[in-house]
Amino acid sequence: MDSPTAPSTEQPAQPVVPKGSPLPIAFPLGFMGIGALVGAIGFVMVSRARRSRSWPSVEGTVTASDVTWTERIEHGDGIRIGRRPRDHHVRIEYAYSVDDNTHRGTKYSFADAMSKSEGMCRKIVERHPVGSKVEVFYDPKDPTKAVLDRSTGCGPWMFFVVGGGFFAMGLAMTYFMFIRR
Repeated sequence: MDSPTAPSTEQPAQPVVPKGSPLPIAFPLGFMGIGALVGAIGFVMVSRARRSRSWPSVEGTVTASDVTWTERIEHGDGIRIGRRPRDHHVRIEYAYSVDDNTHRGTKYSFADAMSKSEGMCRKIVERHPVGSKVEVFYDPKDPTKAVLDRSTGCGPWMFFVVGGGFFAMGLAMTYFMFIRR
């Protein structure tokens, strides 16, 4: 004779995130927000460089030229073998005159914020020794804004790629978490 089965006392599985919680949407929105911010930084850097292509130029003189560096502070287990990683930057100062007003500039390029290798920085500094003549491109609306190298290099474009990647990941998460259910 078959014995009747006892009713199950197991509770149904509870969702990890409570229903109605804003947490599920916060994660993809965070990715999209980071992507938009990083992309905007790249956009600003590239647009400044493009605007400078129409700037007039004058001759200037290099007054200081060297490689600077900052040590990166890394948090972790505190054990470090070898020297600390460094971010190298070009520091070039120059004087130039526009409409009989002397100005001093410090911006080498619009990608100055990008860390470069020490060797790359040294090559740039060697091309611009103190006392050398340089072509200075200045903003005709504000001659105190000037730059020596109007190119952007690949650094600012990487902001677009990384920012676009984060934004696309946020969109994909939104699609798979909410729309494609």
